[in-house]
Amino acid sequence: MKFALDFLSARYILRRNFGDQRMKFTLNHAPAFMGNDISVHVEADEGNTIQHVVTELDGLVLADDLLSTPTDSYDRVFSRAGHASPGIEHTLLVSVEQDDSKTHSATSIWID
Repeated sequence: MKFALDFLSARYILRRNFGDQRMKFTLNHAPAFMGNDISVHVEADEGNTIQHVVTELDGLVLADDLLSTPTDSYDRVFSRAGHASPGIEHTLLVSVEQDDSKTHSATSIWID
């Protein structure tokens, strides 16, 4: 079963270019027994740090993380998030605020 989940997982790497700076998002999802297993990884633009991350699945907030200590990268895993059923479309939205007050976001859309 582990192989099947790995095989079905999708990976999205999105980069936003702002001059020489880059923010990198890696969003992974795989069907779970109930819902979806989702992992979020974000790397800050060069010279900046991550202060606030909001993760939404299908319009519902999974996490609203205001970090007490700004970091260069952020990782979070959500097990069995949302509902899964064949043919259902999902939208994962991750919004990140850096120490320079700029907000960046990435979206992943898939169908079960």
